Amino acid sequence: MPVATVPGETAKAEQKALNASIQKAGAKVLVPHLIIKAAGLFTNYFVPNHYSLAIAEVFKVINDSVLNVAFLIGEQCLAPAYLPLFARAKEERGEERAWRYTSILFNLQLLILLVVVAAFMFFPEQFANLLTDWKVGDNPEKLLRRDIFVKMLPFAAPGLIGMSLASLTYVVLNGYKEFFFAAFGDSVLKLCIVGGAIAGVIMKSDDWRFIAGGAVAGGTLKLATHMLALGWSRLRKYSLALDFSDPYVRAFFVLVLIAGTLGGIVWAGLTAWLRDKFNANEILVSLMLTYVADLLIKYLVFGPWQDPNANNFPLTVEFSDNALFPLLVSYGPEWLEGTRINTSIFITLLAFDNAMLIES
Repeated sequence: MPVATVPGETAKAEQKALNASIQKAGAKVLVPHLIIKAAGLFTNYFVPNHYSLAIAEVFKVINDSVLNVAFLIGEQCLAPAYLPLFARAKEERGEERAWRYTSILFNLQLLILLVVVAAFMFFPEQFANLLTDWKVGDNPEKLLRRDIFVKMLPFAAPGLIGMSLASLTYVVLNGYKEFFFAAFGDSVLKLCIVGGAIAGVIMKSDDWRFIAGGAVAGGTLKLATHMLALGWSRLRKYSLALDFSDPYVRAFFVLVLIAGTLGGIVWAGLTAWLRDKFNANEILVSLMLTYVADLLIKYLVFGPWQDPNANNFPLTVEFSDNALFPLLVSYGPEWLEGTRINTSIFITLLAFDNAMLIES
């Protein structure tokens, strides 16, 4: 005779199993983040101590001013705009439709990258003037750095393609809750730079091509890692589409990127204009503008943007669930009950690692 299952006990067992699964996944994600941090610290120590100071400084400039731009633009600027629309398209029209939206952005990003990389490769002298203070006619030390920069930039620039495209696949993996493989791609990138630097020392060569080559290989392998993690069953939904009339693409550009970019330009431009026109101190002006922004927000939430169902509280209409990162508590851990921690924390952890690397 079968034994009746108590619903409460079954729910507790399922909850316990889910909690164990979440904790295991969290531990897995922590591993690549530790690798990223350790590899970044090792690179910052190893390169200046085993290569000439000129090579170390030039690589840092190219890494910070060129290669890390792929991360900042991709995972920090595009990700918050892309992911909610991907989830919305997937829910409203299915996975095939969400991948068409993704394909359009991927193809557009690739075209832009080809133009940017070509500019870096064919006009390194102009970018040396733009990104450094190593001008023609300076002292010999600066001229040496400029010469290395002009040679290294075209060599390292192709790494931008893999790094930047991987910033989109990183977010796609997060959309599928493949957090480990998303972070593991970044650890592969950092380890390739470390490997290139070590290879140069083993070969007893003070050649910057080893470090720059590691960055190029790292960007390519990061993208390859993400592609392998996505798998053929998902990648086969990719298409060579480039349709700017796609409603999800228009929402991506018009409502998020253009509005956000123009808003930032206007706000920063106020400080620059006051500095240029009246020689106003930019620190004080930008500080006082925060109070202006605060009053503007209060006007909007008490006025035209106020939720009519908020009982006169200063609240705007809530975003739909499709436009939000899911709360971690929705995956099971009871100790997160009552918190607002969501899955964007994994992006934050990676951003912190890269910010620390840039600062150091």
